[in-house]
Amino acid sequence: MNLGPLSIDPKQFKAQKQLIMHNPESGEHGDCLRTCVAMCLGMEPQDVPHFGDPSLFPDWLAGLDYWLAERELSVFGIPVFADNFDEITRQLALSGGCVPAIVTGTSSRELTHAVVVHLGEVFDPHPSDIGLTGPESTGVFWVRVIAPLLTSTRTHPFVMDEGVWAEASS
Repeated sequence: MNLGPLSIDPKQFKAQKQLIMHNPESGEHGDCLRTCVAMCLGMEPQDVPHFGDPSLFPDWLAGLDYWLAERELSVFGIPVFADNFDEITRQLALSGGCVPAIVTGTSSRELTHAVVVHLGEVFDPHPSDIGLTGPESTGVFWVRVIAPLLTSTRTHPFVMDEGVWAEASS
């Protein structure tokens, strides 16, 4: 069954390390998110846009959603209230864990960070491999899964207009 140009096949998962470390003093924004997306899709990080760079994507989630929609994919996310990251990985393992999930929280560097949990293992794109040490500053971990976009139209409801996402006109 073909689910689109980039079907989600858990066997295509490819563990990788991020190309850009977070160093805002030198104008560099870490690319952990794009590396996680690349891992889930079996792609190279440089073939995925750098959604975490605010000069490229003022709204990273809208940029990710738009890029995925162009590939007939979507991202589904749920906020998870948990005391620690081990609780998240345990819950994902209990749910089967055969589909890679991008989990965001706080890193040991006190930054929002993204990792992938797949088949009960944590794949941290940062070279430290420490993973997540707590929830995001909002108090939740976000668990996101990339899935086929099931819609009758290939158009996206939002367009970039002078650097701002706006509803597309019909």
